[in-house]
Amino acid sequence: MRPTPKKIADNLVNDLRKHDESVLTVPWEDMYDKCERERFNQQFLNKLKAELDNRGYGISIGTRNVAILPDTNFSPEKK
Repeated sequence: MRPTPKKIADNLVNDLRKHDESVLTVPWEDMYDKCERERFNQQFLNKLKAELDNRGYGISIGTRNVAILPDTNFSPEKK
């Protein structure tokens, strides 16, 4: 059985913490493997985004990578 968005969010946040980085970037082919899916529909992405948001994290979807990042000002603009 494929992991739920809740389980995937837990795994992604744990990976981010494990590597002690501000942002976790995941190439799409790895993201598909982590989620045990061949494609994502908008409903699944909305549920994953909501689960990450509940944990204080955001998701940025790119053409080559997905980024998981805390919803904080972890890298403020220098003035």
